[in-house]
Amino acid sequence: ALGLPWRRQFFTIVGPQAMRGILPNAANEVISLFKGTSIVSTMAIAELFYQVQVIYGRNGRVVPLLMVATVWYILLTTVLSVIQFYIERRFSRGTGDE
Repeated sequence: ALGLPWRRQFFTIVGPQAMRGILPNAANEVISLFKGTSIVSTMAIAELFYQVQVIYGRNGRVVPLLMVATVWYILLTTVLSVIQFYIERRFSRGTGDE
Protein backbone atom coordinates (compact mmCIF):
# COMPACT_ATOMS: atom_id res chain seq x y z
CA ALA A 1 0.00 0.00 0.00
CA LEU A 2 2.95 2.34 0.46
CA GLY A 3 3.71 2.64 -3.23
CA LEU A 4 0.14 3.01 -4.48
CA PRO A 5 -1.50 6.32 -5.38
CA TRP A 6 -3.97 7.48 -2.69
CA ARG A 7 -7.05 6.81 -4.83
CA ARG A 8 -6.10 3.22 -5.65
CA GLN A 9 -4.93 2.70 -2.08
CA PHE A 10 -8.34 3.78 -0.77
CA PHE A 11 -10.47 1.80 -3.23
CA THR A 12 -8.46 -1.43 -3.09
CA ILE A 13 -7.27 -1.58 0.53
CA VAL A 14 -8.86 0.90 2.94
CA GLY A 15 -12.40 1.07 1.50
CA PRO A 16 -13.20 -2.66 1.41
CA GLN A 17 -11.85 -3.14 4.95
CA ALA A 18 -13.92 -0.23 6.24
CA MET A 19 -17.03 -1.46 4.43
CA ARG A 20 -16.72 -4.87 6.12
CA GLY A 21 -17.11 -3.15 9.48
CA ILE A 22 -19.58 -0.42 8.50
CA LEU A 23 -21.97 -2.21 6.16
CA PRO A 24 -23.71 -4.69 8.50
CA ASN A 25 -24.54 -2.01 11.06
CA ALA A 26 -25.58 0.59 8.50
CA ALA A 27 -27.77 -1.83 6.51
CA ASN A 28 -29.45 -3.12 9.67
CA GLU A 29 -30.13 0.47 10.71
CA VAL A 30 -31.73 1.26 7.34
CA ILE A 31 -33.95 -1.83 7.56
CA SER A 32 -34.86 -0.96 11.15
CA LEU A 33 -35.75 2.59 10.16
CA PHE A 34 -37.92 1.28 7.35
CA LYS A 35 -39.73 -1.05 9.74
CA GLY A 36 -40.13 1.82 12.18
CA THR A 37 -42.03 3.94 9.69
CA SER A 38 -45.23 2.08 10.55
CA ILE A 39 -44.89 3.38 14.11
CA VAL A 40 -44.48 6.94 12.87
CA SER A 41 -47.72 6.67 10.92
CA THR A 42 -49.64 8.10 13.90
CA MET A 43 -48.25 11.46 12.82
CA ALA A 44 -49.37 12.99 9.54
CA ILE A 45 -46.39 11.81 7.49
CA ALA A 46 -47.02 10.49 4.00
CA GLU A 47 -45.54 7.02 4.24
CA LEU A 48 -46.96 3.58 3.41
CA PHE A 49 -49.06 2.90 6.50
CA TYR A 50 -50.38 6.46 6.63
CA GLN A 51 -51.46 6.19 2.99
CA VAL A 52 -53.28 2.95 3.83
CA GLN A 53 -55.08 4.74 6.66
CA VAL A 54 -56.14 7.52 4.29
CA ILE A 55 -57.45 5.03 1.71
CA TYR A 56 -59.40 2.88 4.16
CA GLY A 57 -60.80 6.05 5.68
CA ARG A 58 -62.39 6.70 2.29
CA ASN A 59 -63.68 3.26 1.38
CA GLY A 60 -63.99 1.48 4.75
CA ARG A 61 -62.11 -1.67 3.74
CA VAL A 62 -59.69 -1.91 6.64
CA VAL A 63 -58.51 -5.52 6.71
CA PRO A 64 -57.71 -5.98 3.00
CA LEU A 65 -55.71 -2.76 2.92
CA LEU A 66 -53.82 -3.65 6.09
CA MET A 67 -52.97 -7.00 4.52
CA VAL A 68 -51.68 -5.23 1.42
CA ALA A 69 -49.56 -2.93 3.59
CA THR A 70 -48.20 -5.95 5.46
CA VAL A 71 -47.25 -7.66 2.21
CA TRP A 72 -45.50 -4.47 1.03
CA TYR A 73 -43.52 -4.22 4.28
CA ILE A 74 -42.51 -7.87 4.10
CA LEU A 75 -41.56 -7.57 0.44
CA LEU A 76 -39.52 -4.41 0.86
CA THR A 77 -37.68 -5.58 3.99
CA THR A 78 -36.91 -8.89 2.28
CA VAL A 79 -35.52 -7.10 -0.77
CA LEU A 80 -33.39 -4.84 1.45
CA SER A 81 -32.11 -7.87 3.40
CA VAL A 82 -31.18 -9.74 0.21
CA ILE A 83 -29.36 -6.68 -1.14
CA GLN A 84 -27.52 -6.36 2.18
CA PHE A 85 -26.51 -10.04 2.02
CA TYR A 86 -25.02 -9.74 -1.46
CA ILE A 87 -23.19 -6.50 -0.69
CA GLU A 88 -21.74 -7.98 2.50
CA ARG A 89 -20.70 -11.10 0.59
CA ARG A 90 -18.98 -8.98 -2.03
CA PHE A 91 -16.99 -7.02 0.55
CA SER A 92 -16.04 -10.13 2.53
CA ARG A 93 -14.27 -11.80 -0.39
CA GLY A 94 -10.83 -12.98 0.51
CA THR A 95 -11.29 -12.84 4.29
CA GLY A 96 -12.18 -16.49 4.85
CA ASP A 97 -15.63 -15.54 6.24
CA GLU A 98 -17.41 -16.81 3.15
